[in-house]
Amino acid sequence: MGAWITGAETWRQYAQGIETVLAFAVPKWWVSIFVPYGLLSSAIYFFRRLIEPPPVARTDEAVA
Repeated sequence: MGAWITGAETWRQYAQGIETVLAFAVPKWWVSIFVPYGLLSSAIYFFRRLIEPPPVARTDEAVA
């Protein structure tokens, strides 16, 4: 949900051509694009961990 909201805001910044307020203005979506990307990739990671089987405990206690 957070990725969707921040992605929509980033798209709005891109569509309207919003720039940062600096002496050297850059498009704001260049900065904002990392927020939805990070939220979406984190959600994918956690969902993937949720559906994978738990690790199997080793029964052999090999001492090296």
